[in-house]
Amino acid sequence: METEGFQPVFFQPRRLKNLVRIDQAESLMPIMDIKIANLFEEETPQIFSLCGRGPRSSLRILRPGLAISEMAVSQLPGVSSAVWTLKKNVNDAFDAYIVVSFANATLVFSMGETVEEVSDSGFLDNTPSLALSLIGDDSLMQVHPNCIRHIREDGRINEWRTPGKRTNFKVGSNGLQVVIALSRGELIYFEVDMTGQSLMEVEKHEMSGDVVCLDIASVPEGRQKSRFLALGSYDNTIRILSLDPDDFKASVGGEDDVDHPASLFLNAGQQNGVLFRTVVDMVTGQLSDSCSRFLGLRAPKLFSIKVRGRPAMLCLSSRPWLGVVAVAGDALRVFTIERLGETFNKTAIPLRYTPRRFVLQPKRKLLVIIDSDQGSYTAEEREAARKECFEAAGMGENGNGNVDQMENGGDDEYKEDPRSDEHYGYPKAESNKWVSCIRVLDPRTAATTCLLELQDNEAAFSVCTVTFHDKEFLEDGRSLELLHQTQVEGVPLALCQLQGRLLAGIGSVLRLYASGKKKTA
Repeated sequence: METEGFQPVFFQPRRLKNLVRIDQAESLMPIMDIKIANLFEEETPQIFSLCGRGPRSSLRILRPGLAISEMAVSQLPGVSSAVWTLKKNVNDAFDAYIVVSFANATLVFSMGETVEEVSDSGFLDNTPSLALSLIGDDSLMQVHPNCIRHIREDGRINEWRTPGKRTNFKVGSNGLQVVIALSRGELIYFEVDMTGQSLMEVEKHEMSGDVVCLDIASVPEGRQKSRFLALGSYDNTIRILSLDPDDFKASVGGEDDVDHPASLFLNAGQQNGVLFRTVVDMVTGQLSDSCSRFLGLRAPKLFSIKVRGRPAMLCLSSRPWLGVVAVAGDALRVFTIERLGETFNKTAIPLRYTPRRFVLQPKRKLLVIIDSDQGSYTAEEREAARKECFEAAGMGENGNGNVDQMENGGDDEYKEDPRSDEHYGYPKAESNKWVSCIRVLDPRTAATTCLLELQDNEAAFSVCTVTFHDKEFLEDGRSLELLHQTQVEGVPLALCQLQGRLLAGIGSVLRLYASGKKKTA
């Protein structure tokens, strides 16, 4: 690439040798433009922000919640109703099974180097599962509509079948205690015996109606069982029952005027999308200090999990509020959460030059972004100059030639670092040279549908959309075509639509433009 009076400088910095980056906190500064809109049609609007300058320029899309990294996706034979992960022994560090329930079947996958379907786990596979858990130290339990299936470590299986024509409706378990709610509101309480090898039926209790959801509190440290059972009913009431065999029927606490709960621990997910939380007195079982939080448009489902060895709760509404293994439609997805302390989930889309302004097209759910830089080269000129400079130095395109001549060099030390421009900036051009582009972007797919590079040293500083009476969007707004240019006496730094015309702020003057050749001041 030939240049007159100015030669761009390229260099290839070596990577750090004595320091290791542990973490970094990304900043949004400088924020050049920001808008809030619900282009994704979610219950919470998204924040769209133009950030950075030069090689660090980007469009950031911020959504409330945690960011995830998807590790694996596996297609399932149908739409599943539930998923569990199970250990074989309480002392195991990792889960051994992923179990997925469908409307008429249960699939069991073993986890190791690969995830494979297995048929020798002891779980019944021709019926849907209501609950699965580790019982005692080394036994497994499967609850399906007609039976509790207790699978011992040696492969022996014990079954408890529902009486008459009743079916299992809801299940609560903490590993040592199990309560099932049958149809028509009967509760049956089981405990693991002292040897940990069998489930014993302890007590029954008739409720006034069907139970919506139930759960047993985890066993406190130093004790052999939990004292309380929590359940929700269709009469908009949450109750705390004693699990003392001598007083199983006693209701020791309750909370009225609660919308139908969809799932329950010490928290209740309600049909209106609200998470209802109350404090349970560990001695009396009384409920107090109630509070609520809106999670989404669907009734939340709540699951007890552990994060970094500490108990936590997974809340699933129209958007999940934590998670690891999940089913979405007909796919099984495994993902991790990297930053639990973050408030927003950020998506970054890199831009060519320093962003100046952008506008939304709400009906078409598109963004139009303008970038411009002073004293810089276009992307095409920059790559051509880089290639020419490296070839002249005998380094090749990757900049890793003549490695032996560099101090403390290694075989891979000087291969091209794709972030080098972001760290050290673009090479400079003459100060009076401007580069600029206009981009149409679909934020849902992060795809650029049109990129128009401005010519003749032009730079864009303001943008707006105007609906003229005789003009229409090209390709439904996904493409751009230059139709007309109007010379003005200054830089128009402010533009807006006014009654089908363009209102422009040029210096200290406001001008009104219509579609046509005549200028109206």
